[in-house]
Amino acid sequence: RHIPYHLGTATLPPSEAKLLKEHLNMGTECVELYLDTDCKNIFHCIQKMRHLINSYHDLVPLILPHSSSNKFIVFFNSRRAAQEGAQFLCSHLPKDQIELVKRIHSGMSNEFHHDEVHALKIGNWLGTCATDAVGMGIDIPDIRIVVRYSVPTFLNSWYQ
Repeated sequence: RHIPYHLGTATLPPSEAKLLKEHLNMGTECVELYLDTDCKNIFHCIQKMRHLINSYHDLVPLILPHSSSNKFIVFFNSRRAAQEGAQFLCSHLPKDQIELVKRIHSGMSNEFHHDEVHALKIGNWLGTCATDAVGMGIDIPDIRIVVRYSVPTFLNSWYQ
């Protein structure tokens, strides 16, 4: 039986990583990803979720204190989660900001997708809740907060 593991570390030396993989019986089919985090303007942060994943309450301290001044994108693993996440955030925003948070996913038309990304780029929207489909190939230089809500389901999501 195949059981997937997700092991993240910033400080584990290679010798210890080897021992850990042996202890977990991780064979040669193990996939290792090394991400360069040596960018002066990017700060990675991993937080343990304190609430049920489908409650979206863990988004509150990440997005809401900064919502009036910083554009954001929250990436979700599914269309449904992106829609529910957007609804949750909107329900916690001041009334004048509710319409400034959108959702974008692959189930929407190319024209709608393009228009929504453009609106985010030019500042019409404060943020978006999206699937990985929106992140492929876009460049929005003034995005200040990017959240990956839960562990990505697919390997290509790690490279985003």
